[in-house]
Amino acid sequence: MGWQRSLAVSVLLTVFLLIFACPWASTASLEKKPETGDKLTVSGVIEDTQGKGVKEVEIELLLNGRKVPALGQDERLGSDGQGAFVGRYRLPQGALPDAPIRIRAVKPGWQAQESEALKVLQAGTDAAGDRLFQVEANLTLKRQLTAGFWIAGLVLLLVYLAISFEWMHRTLVSFLGAALIIFITHTLGNWDKSFYIISFADAMGAIDLNVIFLLLGMMLFVGVMKKTGMFQYLAYKAYARARGNIFILSFALQVITAVISAFLNNLTTMLLVLPVTIEIAVTLKINPLTLLIPEAFASNIGGTATLIGEPPNILIGSHAGLTFGQFVQNLTLVNLVALMASSRYGRGAHDNRGKFEWKDSPNNLFP
Repeated sequence: MGWQRSLAVSVLLTVFLLIFACPWASTASLEKKPETGDKLTVSGVIEDTQGKGVKEVEIELLLNGRKVPALGQDERLGSDGQGAFVGRYRLPQGALPDAPIRIRAVKPGWQAQESEALKVLQAGTDAAGDRLFQVEANLTLKRQLTAGFWIAGLVLLLVYLAISFEWMHRTLVSFLGAALIIFITHTLGNWDKSFYIISFADAMGAIDLNVIFLLLGMMLFVGVMKKTGMFQYLAYKAYARARGNIFILSFALQVITAVISAFLNNLTTMLLVLPVTIEIAVTLKINPLTLLIPEAFASNIGGTATLIGEPPNILIGSHAGLTFGQFVQNLTLVNLVALMASSRYGRGAHDNRGKFEWKDSPNNLFP
């Protein structure tokens, strides 16, 4: 009899559950029933004053001045990486096309912009009998000076001061400054949008690995070549070939500096060539600036000649899609003319000093 009693209790519980579940099921089915009304599709592009798309802009649809939620789970509409957006809305039946429709674009650090009343076009009817409408809106956003802007500027200034006065290692200072910017964005920025500076995703996207690996490769190359004495050897050959003519010596050092700068960072090149140049100037009893100033010009000229000569060149080439050959082809003639012009700075030293006496043996120039 025990199993019969258990069966009876189970049947009763099942009946009660069905009785109570039926109203809920019917209510749920009523809630899931699709609403009727006009359907509006909104599309457009959000750009800055330079015509570049602005991403992650929150788009608001205003009907009679009141915000209408977008269809979907998030109920929020934002622009993509190119500034484009597409959203769908359900409006009261009969409201379109005469209802005043406006678009409002909002993003931290930018001035909010609201469009004029937009022209609504009818696009037909769907299978459910709802009328379909579409509207297009393009807006231009302008930057806004917020608290986040001044905080970012202050952090940048502190980082430069810490590096200049060597309060701590420059790498640590850079990481601390970047971490502070992200921390402020995700703490104060969530509380007040005026403190919003940059998101973590945007910060990671701003890192150009081409430049980082270029500098890494240069450091490795220079670290190896510096031990070989190649730069001292080239300066020695320039000294030997000049045979007493300071102008020829200056021009030869400029050519060497420009060629090296075309493949290495010009700051690194000057740090390598500068000690040798000073040693030559002291040996010849001339002012070191006579050789160093033209070399500085030549270093900048050579650095702009190739795609890998300077970090800005890498940034320009990667964003413009330029190859190494295209960069050289368009800048070779300009840099040659500039190098010829800078070579005249050695003429003054030659005219004033003439030829130096060949009394020091070239073999003793570099101990």
